[in-house]
Amino acid sequence: MPNTANKPTSMGIVSIGSVNQAMVSPASVFKLALLSNASAIIIVHNHPAGTLSPSQADKSITETLQKGDKLLEIELLDHLIINPNFEFYSFRTNNLL
Repeated sequence: MPNTANKPTSMGIVSIGSVNQAMVSPASVFKLALLSNASAIIIVHNHPAGTLSPSQADKSITETLQKGDKLLEIELLDHLIINPNFEFYSFRTNNLL
């Protein structure tokens, strides 16, 4: 969770998935943010197979979290997908946020 200067102040695990999926509850994401007194959040998850393209589920949870960020006034700064080579895909950079 970044502070108002967008410097990370805390980090937490919301979900640990199976081989091919992880269930993410928006309530769990924002609970962690609220308990951390965060003004913004950055969501990160991995694609162990190495692909960086976001799935429809990735896009859907991002849209849901965007709705929640407006209501709770906790800005979703980015959603990152990382692969085993530490390459990443940024929803913000790719205009999906």
